[in-house]
Amino acid sequence: MKLFLPFKHPKQMNDERLNFTSLLLVASSVIFISPFFLGMGGFKGNILSLMVLMIIFFIKRGRVSVKSSFSIFFLLFLSLFSMFYWESVTLIKFAIYFYSILFLIFLLSFEDIYKFTDYLSKFLIVLLIGGVIGFVYAYYLGGEAIFSIANEDTRKNGFYLSTFSSTYLNGLIRPSGIFDEPGALSFITCITVALRESLGMRRKSSWILLLLGFITLSTAHAIFFALYFAKIKFTTLKRFMINMFSLLIGLLLLMSFDNPINDVVSYVLNRFAIVDGGFVGDNRSQLLINAYSYLDLKTFLFGLDVNSLLNLSYADKGYAQFCCNPLTPLTHYGIFISLPYYLTIGYILVRSIKYKNLIAFGVFLLLLQRPYVMSYGYAVLIMIYAYSLSLKQKKALV
Repeated sequence: MKLFLPFKHPKQMNDERLNFTSLLLVASSVIFISPFFLGMGGFKGNILSLMVLMIIFFIKRGRVSVKSSFSIFFLLFLSLFSMFYWESVTLIKFAIYFYSILFLIFLLSFEDIYKFTDYLSKFLIVLLIGGVIGFVYAYYLGGEAIFSIANEDTRKNGFYLSTFSSTYLNGLIRPSGIFDEPGALSFITCITVALRESLGMRRKSSWILLLLGFITLSTAHAIFFALYFAKIKFTTLKRFMINMFSLLIGLLLLMSFDNPINDVVSYVLNRFAIVDGGFVGDNRSQLLINAYSYLDLKTFLFGLDVNSLLNLSYADKGYAQFCCNPLTPLTHYGIFISLPYYLTIGYILVRSIKYKNLIAFGVFLLLLQRPYVMSYGYAVLIMIYAYSLSLKQKKALV
């Protein structure tokens, strides 16, 4: 199968016909990662996500890609070193989600990927509009959570009329849609926008997604928006200056009187304020330092502690928290098992530099903050985006 698939303009596709493969990909990548599916006995979100990928494999008539088979065999061979070192075959489960989508990725057609992105965009717009409604309900109308569910980390996730939120401070919530936290909703939104750009889809919906995404009050979202804005608007210095001036005037006008947009923008900008030598919104630096402090030759090769890893009980053993940074996979699993993560972000970084692609660079930065390449659901979305960078691309429609 050729790496570069021929680009088809959206008008060449039959937009009225549902693509079941694409719908199943949406379910596997974003719906089943919701904490809704934590309490479903043997059919939790990770199992359902894998089952859906298996269904897609049969829809594609069980064809096997030589590229994916070789890649999986190579990565499995390397992971054997960690399995033998820790004497634990169960370590393979930490990469199974990545292997599953890697097995399928070369079987997907351009239409599968295009319609997946289209369906996902529409689904996210609904979630984000729900986030805006829930934000107004809680912050301006004084509404409280109607009910709550427990996240995987046991935090309470309240439902505020039309969105979940695990954050509540004096009426202020950070909407998270159906996910466990607002950062997840922002992350998925940004990756979807980047995917739309790779596929040459209309930017009108991309702008809507990004602007609505500010309701998550995410610092990373603001950074990605800035990179997207620069990439799209900086075609010439004159045009960039005009767009920047227009944006600043618009923000000043919005912030000159009380309104929901003013509160959202003020909160996001305040997260970039420097207090005690650091950004208010920086919640990763200490985690990165903690992860680095545990790195030695043994940890680099095989991971920190297999018993804590298998039981997710690092805190019980006295380890400081070190999640959610680019050294987390290395500290967790060692290089032999975590290699898929570093190969993926390395590939995205190289593509962003080679083609001067600020949007791809933005995705690279997001993956430094959220190293979810090997996580169920997220692996599907991230690998589809990485694969889209290899497609024969066409300039996105305005």
